[in-house]
Amino acid sequence: MASGVTQAVIASASVDTNVIAVLKNGGVTTWSLTGDPVSALDAPESTQADVAMIAAGEEHFLALKKDGQVVAWGRGFTDEGSEPNFGQSVVPSDASTGVVAVAAGDYHSLALRGDGRVVAWGWDTYNQCQVPAAARSGVVAIAAGRYTSFALKFDGTLVSWGRGEYGATLPADATNGVVAISAGRQHAMALKSNSTVKAWGTDAVGQVTTATGSPGGLSGVKAVTAGRYYSMALKSDRTVEAWGETGYTDVPFLPPADLANVVAIHGGRNHGLAIVSEGEAPRMNLATGTIQIGSGANTNLAALVVGTGTTFGSVGLPAGVTLSPAGILSAGTSVQPTNVMVRLMAANPNGEEARVVKLEISSGASTTPIFAANFNDFSGSPSANQQQTGLPIASGANLSGWVKAGTDAARLVNHGTIAANWAVMIYGDETITMASGVDANTDGATYTVSFDVGPAIFDNPDQGTGVDDQLAVRVIDEGNDWVEQSTVSPGAWSGTQNFFRYSFNYTGRGTGNVRLQVAAANPIATRFAGAIDNITITAVPAADADNDGLSDSLEGALGTDPNTADPAATTGGSPFNFTVGLGLGTFNFTATGLPAGLSINALTGQITGTPTAVTPVAGTVVA
Repeated sequence: MASGVTQAVIASASVDTNVIAVLKNGGVTTWSLTGDPVSALDAPESTQADVAMIAAGEEHFLALKKDGQVVAWGRGFTDEGSEPNFGQSVVPSDASTGVVAVAAGDYHSLALRGDGRVVAWGWDTYNQCQVPAAARSGVVAIAAGRYTSFALKFDGTLVSWGRGEYGATLPADATNGVVAISAGRQHAMALKSNSTVKAWGTDAVGQVTTATGSPGGLSGVKAVTAGRYYSMALKSDRTVEAWGETGYTDVPFLPPADLANVVAIHGGRNHGLAIVSEGEAPRMNLATGTIQIGSGANTNLAALVVGTGTTFGSVGLPAGVTLSPAGILSAGTSVQPTNVMVRLMAANPNGEEARVVKLEISSGASTTPIFAANFNDFSGSPSANQQQTGLPIASGANLSGWVKAGTDAARLVNHGTIAANWAVMIYGDETITMASGVDANTDGATYTVSFDVGPAIFDNPDQGTGVDDQLAVRVIDEGNDWVEQSTVSPGAWSGTQNFFRYSFNYTGRGTGNVRLQVAAANPIATRFAGAIDNITITAVPAADADNDGLSDSLEGALGTDPNTADPAATTGGSPFNFTVGLGLGTFNFTATGLPAGLSINALTGQITGTPTAVTPVAGTVVA
């Protein structure tokens, strides 16, 4: 290894016997495993700072900078050296900026844009650069092999194109439920949501199946990487398993016997790389891949990360949105509602985790919730202490305002520093449902459900939330039909009672009052699916560009300019005075649909009063 990079490498890639790495200071360095000069592959000056990630092909490299720019360099020939440059190191205009991830095949390159679209360029012998429609939106991760390209979508489905027998033909159990993807020269690997591994493609030297059977027998895996003719898996205990060969050499590819405390892995041509640390590297509890925030709001990403001393960075944040080194994500009041893919990075002295997530920015929500509940007023008393944390826990409890169903009475944990800060833990087939409905189902209106969620454990270490467990939060109308359901992964129990804020939107149907229900998405009889607290429902104001109290859609229907404030607008609690002007003539005015507190003068058409409504309404005036 090059001197001075111990415990400083946060990402690496390699080609042949050469290695390229991103240092913690954002610069790129290269070195040779054989001691040979690597000047031909030296990184350009523009990559000596502010680099977020790198990728390596057969003889070319890609660097993604923190401002979303892509830098490419290296040679563009085949390994025989007889073919012309395929252009894989010449970045096209639509991949030069606004990028959140890069990947390199042998002779082609991929970039993932912030709009979730994949861009491909370079050698196209097997159509590996012909991006299908399914990979032009909603993509969160990419990978490239010799003649193959892969796109992992936000919903866990996998899209592939290129040479079929080299991995582009997907097996059925690799088409969904995927959380990470890696591609070797002639094979590919997927990490599934249940922490198991799937490998497929050419298996000439055992890179897909080992001598003892399929890698599907592996469990507790947190990362995968495919080398040229071998595969590696990083397990949750920070050990590494590998299978395949170092090329067609009949030499098994095996990690060193003393390799331990690994926080990241990468597969090279005939060698593997491991980043080793004695400490705990950051781990993001972002299993759903979504961060939601309203305009003018903040959220603390530090609550989503396990690992001390962590600093945060990003690539692809929209204008007006900032992320502080401490993890405070802020959306200014002028930020327009949007969905965009963003690369989030969490680093500490022991390593880094980076992930592309979908950032959903709403127009903001009412500061006064329609419904708000915590579980501090349960009936019962603390009966024991939580496994590992020692926090007070209560069992046999009844929840005020909620109906409990399932195996036992409710169980709660006090997750704060004060006596009354209790969260409900959902075990097995248990559900909790609001006893009474609330008025949050106006047809076409948008509402936000927000809550604190985290993993859970009671008094048995085998009952802790697993990495594949999910809580389901449902919005149910008066007919017991689901208006909406959202699932969230609290993250695996790691010895600490952590919580993070999660929210989702739903659209009202006009089918009566609604109740919330919380349950395990896929109940496991002997395990806690997670814990939940501080639940709210708020109304999301309709888009109102001129801030006059009339929604843009309503102004469009009325024929008024949505970008210019109109006189016939006010907010609840404010005096209102407006005269309907129709020109010369004598009229008799009537009105229907006026908010409570307003009236119209039949002779003059003057509308006056102090309305109590705080949301835009449409009325009809007849003259």
